[in-house]
This record gives sequence, C-alpha cells and structure tokens, in this order.
Amino acid sequence: MFSSTTSVLEAHGASKIKETGTNAFRCPSISGMSAESDVTVFYASANAPTPSFSLTTAAGIRGDSSGGIGISLSNLPLGMLDIFERCNSTSYEKLMTACPSGYTLVEKCSDVSLGAKECRQVYSGTHQIVMYANVLDSPDCISEETDRTPYGNSITEMAYACDAFTPIPVPAAIRGETPNHSCCDLDQTNTFDFCLKPCGCRQINVELMPKPELLQQPGSSTDLDAVDDIVRIAVFSNTEGNQSAFIDLLNSINEQEIDLAINLGNLTEDGSAKQFNKFKNLIVDAFHIIDGQINLWLPDTGINATCKIENEQVCCDDTNVGEGRIFSNLCNALVYKTAFINGLGESEYEGSLSSYYENFGPPNLVSMIGKIQLIVLDSAEATINSTQKSWLESQLQRPLTGVCNIPAPTRTDHWPTLRECHDILGASYSETVTCRECIGQEAYCIPPDAEHDNVVLGPENCICVPYTSKVCPGNLSCEVMDGTEHNCICTRDQDCGAGGTCEDGVCKEPIRLFFSYTPLFDVSGTRNNAFSSKKNAASLLSMLLKYNVKAIFAGRVLDYAAYTRGGMPMYITGGGGADMASFASKGRHWLRIDIPNAYTHPDPEKILVTVVEY
Repeated sequence: MFSSTTSVLEAHGASKIKETGTNAFRCPSISGMSAESDVTVFYASANAPTPSFSLTTAAGIRGDSSGGIGISLSNLPLGMLDIFERCNSTSYEKLMTACPSGYTLVEKCSDVSLGAKECRQVYSGTHQIVMYANVLDSPDCISEETDRTPYGNSITEMAYACDAFTPIPVPAAIRGETPNHSCCDLDQTNTFDFCLKPCGCRQINVELMPKPELLQQPGSSTDLDAVDDIVRIAVFSNTEGNQSAFIDLLNSINEQEIDLAINLGNLTEDGSAKQFNKFKNLIVDAFHIIDGQINLWLPDTGINATCKIENEQVCCDDTNVGEGRIFSNLCNALVYKTAFINGLGESEYEGSLSSYYENFGPPNLVSMIGKIQLIVLDSAEATINSTQKSWLESQLQRPLTGVCNIPAPTRTDHWPTLRECHDILGASYSETVTCRECIGQEAYCIPPDAEHDNVVLGPENCICVPYTSKVCPGNLSCEVMDGTEHNCICTRDQDCGAGGTCEDGVCKEPIRLFFSYTPLFDVSGTRNNAFSSKKNAASLLSMLLKYNVKAIFAGRVLDYAAYTRGGMPMYITGGGGADMASFASKGRHWLRIDIPNAYTHPDPEKILVTVVEY
C-alpha cells in the first residue's frame, strides 16, 4: 500500500518492489494521460494467482487535478490473458490485454497509415484484467449532477472507470525487451503496465478474473481452454533449510495441479540472505515455466519450443515452423507458474529481513482468489500486536447495508438516468443537461442498478432522484421507490466488495481462510508451540469468528493435527522438511485444500483438506 495527499493504492496478491515519481514510466496512450503526465509509479510482483489493486480517493467528486497512478506488474503469466496487437502502434505499447475503445477489431492488420485505429487478437487466454468503481460510503460523496463532468476533453477508459459499476476491460500494455538476433539475456522480464486516474469519492478496483464463459464446473467434460472452478492450495511449514527434502516437496506439489502454495514459516534454517536467495531460486525453477528456457509443448498452440541457454542468454531458432518462442516478440515471457506465498518463522525473525522482503514481500498479506479471501499473518513472535490487529480488522470488513426512502417517479415508471434526460428534454447528446432540469427539482444522481447500468455513458451513468431522498450507501440500490422506507439491495456481485456475492439482493461475504505460522492454541495444552498469551489468542479467535473465517491453518509444530476450538476448524502442518517430532502422527507432509466453486458460489461445508505425505 502507498498513499498520496488524496489517494490510497492497495495491492492484494502482489508485493511492492518500489514506488517512485518518474518521467521514465510512460502511460499507455489509451489511458487518457500523456507521457509527460505527473505519475506516481507502483512497481509490483504478482505472488498470488489473481492479484488485485484498489485506488481510493476521498477528496472531491471528480478529482481532476490529482496526479495519475502508474502500475507496472511483473511475474504474471502471459498465458493467462488475451493479447491484442494494436496495428498502428510502436513496439513499446503494441501488445495490449484488451482492444481499446474506439478501435476496430480486425482479423488482419490492414496496410494503412499509423492513424488507423485497428487491433487484432494474437493470443486467447483464460482470464481478463477488469476494473470497476465503488462509491465511497460518505455523505460527502452523494453527488448532485453538476459535479459529474468528464475528465478533460475526451472520454477514455479512465473516465469510464469512474462510473463503471459493472467491470470493463483494462487495456494494459505488455512490455519487455525484444529478442536480439533471436537471443535474450536471462535477466530480461516483461511487465503489464497501465495507469489509473484517481476518481473523487470512488474506489477503483482492478482485478484479474476468469472469463465467465470458460469456468469449468466440477464434473463437467474436460476442456483445455476452460478454467477449473476448483481452487487447490498447498500449505506446509518447517523446511528449516533442508534443501533435498524441499525439492521432494516441490515435486510432490507439482504432481497435484496446485494453484497456490503457502509456506507458513521457517523455510530457511537461519533467515540468512544466502538461504533466502537459494530457496527462492529453487521455487522459481520448480514453479515457473519461462518461454524458451525449456522444452515446452502447449496443446492449444501446437508450438514446440526448443531453445538453448548459452553465455547467459536464451537463444532460439525461429526459422523453423513449430520451433522457437511462443511469444516471439518478447524476451523470457512467463508462460505458467504456481503462485507461492512465503510466511516468516521464528528462526528467521532475527535473520536478514531485508532479503526476506526482497524475495517474498511483506509477511502480513491478504489475497483474493475468486470468492475466497486468504489472510496470512506474521506470527513468528507468537503474538498479534495492535498494529497488526488494526490492519487485520480493516481487511475483514462486512458488506454495506442500509435502508432507503426515495419518492415514486412522477413522469415515467422509473427515475431517469442522466443520459435518458437528453430524450426527455429533447436535447442532443452533445448538449449538457442536468437532473434538476430533467425532473424539475433539486436532485441527486446516484449509481444505477444492474438493469439500468451502462458503462459507456461515463459520467451520465447515474439515476436522477429528488434531493429529499434517503439514498443507499455505496453502489446499493433502493428495493422499491415509492416514498416509503425499504431495504437497500445489491444487484451485482461488485456491489458487495472484493470477493462478495450478491444473492437475492443480499450481499454475502467471501469465504475466508486464515494462515498463521504459530498456532493460536497448543493442541497439547502447553504454551511452547502456541501464542504466548491465551488472552491474545482468544481475542484474535473472537475476531476471526465474527468475520466469517472458516478455518485456521498453522505450522511451527513438527507434527500434523486437526482439531476444533470455539467452533473453528484448526489444522497444524509441520512436515515441510525438518525432522519430525518423535511423537508425530505423520511423516513429512503438506496439506492440500480443495475449494469447489471458488469463483462462483463456494460452500465452506465442501472445502476438503487432505494430508499428502511425500
């Protein structure tokens, strides 16, 4: 997370590499910001399967004067996303994750000047990067229509995002070095670059999500292009520097089609920079497939990549059909990876924390995979401090609720959107109209429900209601508009916050799983392998129960255990490579968590935890 005077950017499932204000970063031209724009750049590395970002701006309704935010995301597989080529662009932003608005999608780029706005799809992925807006729950953010003006002189993806309550694609530029005489240096990488313009009184959310049409339901026939709706997570702890056992562990995980691996702590023996670097390299070698570095055959491309590594370079023979790189214009494209999150153990706490952060990011983190929220807590010191507790509570917020009272519409069967006011007043769409003129009284312009939502309207994507109305918080809608009090309801999943689900007008929280190196309570009743304070542990458990956490996974103990405290399922796994305790019920092992329907409607009763020995 980092903040400016008006905005706060949070990253979930991505670790901050650095942040800086710089002119070296160039926003993609479709963002509506020029290369000379004042941009604060957030460089990040994806460490979860589906990283996400949120940009919250409290000041003003529009915030046109606020500087832009540039995001440069690395370590994300290209094989997940659609790739489009802009026919009229330079190589610096020729490849995009979506065809920008105003462009024509063509099968083949025509032989025309650079002024033509055309793009063609060159690769079909399984996921998409999208963005949408949530109105902040604040009295200062209930906007009258005169505040709703577009950015600058043009409507771009960035202006649409301020009033896009249904997700729209993010056209991120895919950037990286191109091969030099078919060779690339081993350290060259690629990034997904995009810019966000702060929207006053809005939280702009950027998420990576599967294409809905490709979600593979459990039990259905196999489809190579589908996204399995079961999320599989591997959990372990206590490798304690045993390199050979760790390699066996990684191989065992690779055999199980795991989406994310989580080490709870004590990956290394002493937390030294040397060991952190060595184990990070082992993880990358086992879990990352880099274009051109190994013999690779992908059934959906039919390409057999047989490249050689020599003199610190990856060199490919691209002259023969069916050989060479899958992404021929990018060096070392990450094709596939198993995401890895690494916690901090007690033997590492006094080690090289700077090396830990450099290799793995912060030890306290939250990540979302579909409708599942994963919370990883740094408990290496066998406690949760006040700062961590405040952070944790901020991540466990419940969906908005409320009551409303909006008068019945007077002219039509519903209160009009600001765009519909053009027709009501007989005005052209190029003219400026106001809700006040349209409904004949002072007015608010509130977020539309899903039925009336039209993202391409930009600032006119709102519903005019009388100023006397009691309106709903956030993006929620009034169930009935008849001049009496009713409940506020959701009409889209996005109304319910990250990972939330809208069911019959009611927001449901995401299913939450909690990961801690130190168990809250010792299964044997002592304090040696649990939180040092029972009061501290009980307070944390009470918070987790309150906020819909469904299970706790912990390490530290060189054994396996499954038990329940206060109605909360708890698991201990300590078989990551260190010598097991003499009383241990299992040998070296890890836990496999299977979550069916994780992207649609997960049921906590159907979450399956299995012990995998290796």
